[in-house]
Amino acid sequence: MKYKIVAKFNYLPKAKHYLKVEGYRFKESYSFKEDRCLIYKHKKYNKWLKVTSVLDYLNDTTTELGTVWNIEKI
Repeated sequence: MKYKIVAKFNYLPKAKHYLKVEGYRFKESYSFKEDRCLIYKHKKYNKWLKVTSVLDYLNDTTTELGTVWNIEKI
């Protein structure tokens, strides 16, 4: 199953702030070595989001690699 990426962030605190503003609450966390995943649920509706960490380019214009946090719809 392919998930739709809603947003990308370079820093986890920025991603968490975005989710809080949108009305999502933290539910679960899964971590194994460098793979990290956070599950969020909307406080009013039955909408779920998954925040995952991937090694990707930090910007579209540079060749610097780093941890990028993707927010995906489940």
